Amino acid sequence: MFYTKRNKLKNTIDEDKWAVLLIESKVLWELDCLFMPKNAAKSSTIKSRASSSSEFFSQMFSKNQSIPANYTQDVQAEVMVKDYISPKYINGIIVNSLESKNICHGLCNTDTEVIVNELFFGLREKFISK
Repeated sequence: MFYTKRNKLKNTIDEDKWAVLLIESKVLWELDCLFMPKNAAKSSTIKSRASSSSEFFSQMFSKNQSIPANYTQDVQAEVMVKDYISPKYINGIIVNSLESKNICHGLCNTDTEVIVNELFFGLREKFISK
């Protein structure tokens, strides 16, 4: 979705103005979250109280040996946080260039580390869920 949105908005938002936030994993159990094994907008998955269960979380990951264990089985799987995410949960900000890093430092009033890593801005390998 990130790649698609950036492409769709490339004439509206400069490539240097995108960032990825590294968020503490404890958000998953400390905040109210819904776990969607597939794209929530396009799937028949019902967004209900059951969606916040450990069963739905487990469904996001595959036992398929060809997919790394830390990848979701569907590239469009989602975790939806229903609460405000406090800055205390942000471990880092990833940008794709030194210019982006300078923009971030100029706009963000934070001590959070800003990391340049272009790999976060490409396509993830496409895995097909069964």
